[in-house]
Amino acid sequence: MLIVDDNADSREMYSECLALAGMHVATAEDGDVGVLKAIEWNPDVVVMDFSMPKVAGDQATRTLKKDPRTKHIAVLILTAHGEQAREAVKAAGADAFCAKPCGPQELVEVIKRLAAQPSV
Repeated sequence: MLIVDDNADSREMYSECLALAGMHVATAEDGDVGVLKAIEWNPDVVVMDFSMPKVAGDQATRTLKKDPRTKHIAVLILTAHGEQAREAVKAAGADAFCAKPCGPQELVEVIKRLAAQPSV
């Protein structure tokens, strides 16, 4: 599991939540670092914040989905932009979308569902 979010509090909260659910978690503070860590670590799922400085979540997702080394990784985009971001998330190639605030139980359920899907 890789969490990519520019907000340190969000990274910590989601990391703790997922670790309590028995998941091994790594984090990245922006889209660039997230792409590099995904290539290096090859997680089952990337939880990606939509709005980040430098490289936004939709841009980082496009990069992951175009790269043969990472295109199989499921990407869940989290956003505070709600339904307005749904089309951009879909166009980026994300596998799932959750609006912030996303509760711990919902997050774990979506991640488990994504991790259980066959890889591309």
